[in-house]
Amino acid sequence: MTIESRRVRSVGLGVIAFAAAMLVAEVVSSIATGHPLGWYTQDPSATYDGDAIAGIQSQVGVLALTAAAAILFFSWVVSRSWTGGASGFLLSSALLSAILAVDDLFRIHDDLFVRLTGRSERIGFVLYGVAFAAW
Repeated sequence: MTIESRRVRSVGLGVIAFAAAMLVAEVVSSIATGHPLGWYTQDPSATYDGDAIAGIQSQVGVLALTAAAAILFFSWVVSRSWTGGASGFLLSSALLSAILAVDDLFRIHDDLFVRLTGRSERIGFVLYGVAFAAW
C-alpha cells in the first residue's frame, strides 16, 4: 500500500468516525431530552413545519462561507512551501470564513451566546470587529 493510499484511507476512516460519533451523540441526546431522533436529523423547516425557503439567504451564505473556507484551506495547504506572507493570509482567511459559517449555521452570536451567558449579542459584534481588524 502506497503512502497516498494510506492517507486517503486515513481521511476516509476519519470521516466515517466523525459521522458515527455524531450519530451516537444524537441518539444519546435524543434519549436524554426525549426529543425524537428526527428532531436532530431533519431540516429545521421540516421539524417546525415551516416553509422550505425560510432562511434561504442565511443558508446560501453558509454554503458560500463553507466553500470559501474549503478553497482557502486547500490553497493554504498547497502554498505552505511558498515564501512570503500569502500562506498565513490564506490560513487566517480560511479560519475566519469557517468561524463565520459555523456562527451563522448555529446562530451562535445572536442566539446561543445570549441564552447561555445572558449577555448582549453586541459582545459578539465586538469580537468579530477585533477578528476582522486582526485579519
